[in-house]
Amino acid sequence: MSEAAGMLFSNSNVRVYTAEYICGDGWWLDDRGNNWWNRKDIFAFNAIYLTKEGRFDLKINDVWYHIGPDTLVFIPAGSSLEFSFDGKGSLKKYFVHFDLDFG
Repeated sequence: MSEAAGMLFSNSNVRVYTAEYICGDGWWLDDRGNNWWNRKDIFAFNAIYLTKEGRFDLKINDVWYHIGPDTLVFIPAGSSLEFSFDGKGSLKKYFVHFDLDFG
């Protein structure tokens, strides 16, 4: 990290809420077998996703993105999101949900 970048985060407070690697068949289904990925939401946290396998669509603040393998995505806190995954094929991804406060 450069000295300038280190100074940028020197007075910050980071709270990580979730950091996971997700893989396997059927993890995107709810208790009734419905695909919970086909939903709209307001995202409370900042998030970083790194997809390793599979494809899905993600709408961030009214702009659709097609996410494929080896794609890194940043989602700012407070964004309106729409997730779309048809459940066909596998989906493997790393993700972290966090807050970052300064001062």
